[in-house]
Amino acid sequence: MAGTGTPHTLAVAQRQLTAVEQGISNGALDAGALAWRLAPSGPRVALVHLGNRGALGTTRRVEVWRELLGASGLAVSEVNLLAEHRRLVPSPLTIVPSLSGRVVFESATWSVRAAERGLRALGPDAIVFVTPRAFHPRLAGLAPRAVLDFQDRFSRSYRGRAAVERRPVASSLWRTLGWATDRFERRDHRVPTATAGWSEARESGATWVPNTVSGVVPGPLDDRSGAPYDLVFFGKLSALPNVDALRSLARLWPRLTVAVPGISCLVAGNDPTEEIRGLARAHGWVLEADFAEVSALCAKARVSVVPLRYANGIQNKVLEAAAAGLPQVVSPQALGGTEPGFPAVVAATERATIEGIAGLLANPERRVRLARAARDHVATHYSVERWAPVARALVTH
Repeated sequence: MAGTGTPHTLAVAQRQLTAVEQGISNGALDAGALAWRLAPSGPRVALVHLGNRGALGTTRRVEVWRELLGASGLAVSEVNLLAEHRRLVPSPLTIVPSLSGRVVFESATWSVRAAERGLRALGPDAIVFVTPRAFHPRLAGLAPRAVLDFQDRFSRSYRGRAAVERRPVASSLWRTLGWATDRFERRDHRVPTATAGWSEARESGATWVPNTVSGVVPGPLDDRSGAPYDLVFFGKLSALPNVDALRSLARLWPRLTVAVPGISCLVAGNDPTEEIRGLARAHGWVLEADFAEVSALCAKARVSVVPLRYANGIQNKVLEAAAAGLPQVVSPQALGGTEPGFPAVVAATERATIEGIAGLLANPERRVRLARAARDHVATHYSVERWAPVARALVTH
């Protein structure tokens, strides 16, 4: 005999079937989305993101949300705005709402109407907008719960790029983006918010959901005395903050070679600019344009150096080097996204950077102690297991 909840269950099922039929008819649902829509599991979360493969930080951020929500037992589907709902010509209609702070300029590159159709067809219980670039207030009401993940303070990042950019027109554009994005960040969008950076979460009152690490190197660590390089710096080598960091390293390099005769450096990452190639040639750095795996890269050096002057949010390179068991000399800015107490040599000046590098290279035992402390720290404080409940609570409460 049917229970008393059967009519309600049938009504819900009928609504789901109607939404699926509509999604199939207008092309908003593919086979994967259809399977997700019909899955009988718990709450379903849609990750809405720009889908720009060149934006490595955001690509990693989407992966983090997928890992955290998946570990929480939630069904996750992605809405890739540029791949699925891209505009052939950016819409000029976003100029006014961008200036008022309702959206950011990048929302002109995708169709809100098409994204709305796709989300209605999916029928999620919650939506996570990964970065302001993927957010629109019209989409926020399409699920019982919506979360805006700022990821970082993009306004601060844009201002930093404006300071680093040597082309006047490009610098002006970065400043304009920074001003407009700051208006968006200060506006109350009436949805819960999250950030990847610890300091940004404290400043904005958002929930801190840091990037997590996996593949932590197990077992005892050695001093890497047999590694072919003394230093390593890695990251996207066309990103202006990384370009500026390597300019900083180049400025102190003559003094560093005096402090550590014969010192060597490996610079690794995709898309190196001609300026980076020139710096590598001028200072004898080895340039590795592509690498497959961070831990294998870090095994080639004794110390990681991160002299970022303009850093925003959490630095994946810092977490990854720690997980790989590599001691680090970092700027204070590079640790702005992590909770206080991260094990690393923090150097606020060029002199302190030189002394920190020279001190670690001269002391194998200290390298091992620092590497072990950093590895254990990220394994404890930046694990999926620790942050999955926080992510789940954010999208379900």
